[in-house]
Amino acid sequence: MQLRITSRKKLTALLCALGLISIVAIYPRQTVYFFYSTAIQIKDYIHFYGYRPVKSFAIRIPANYTIHGIDVSRWQERIDWQRVAKMRDNGIRLQFAFIKATEGEKLVDPYFRVTGN
Repeated sequence: MQLRITSRKKLTALLCALGLISIVAIYPRQTVYFFYSTAIQIKDYIHFYGYRPVKSFAIRIPANYTIHGIDVSRWQERIDWQRVAKMRDNGIRLQFAFIKATEGEKLVDPYFRVTGN
């Protein structure tokens, strides 16, 4: 069987497709991870469009708001609230916090009493 390719664009497309198929066949798990992580990056870019990163806070914040806050739970463990109150970055400061108290109906966040003080 002889394959006749009439244009350079078709040849390039065919070689790219064969290369991609080969990579998927040889590295299936890595290929899935690559496309998954790329999709996550695209989703984050779309979700955080209009947000600006604030490096000293290690978060992204909406660019068009003047009041900013954070949400905290057991995952942040102990929080030095005096230090948080002093944090400033380009005139931005955190002015409020949502403190998670429970998960579901019965589980009380073990850091709620500590975090809330």
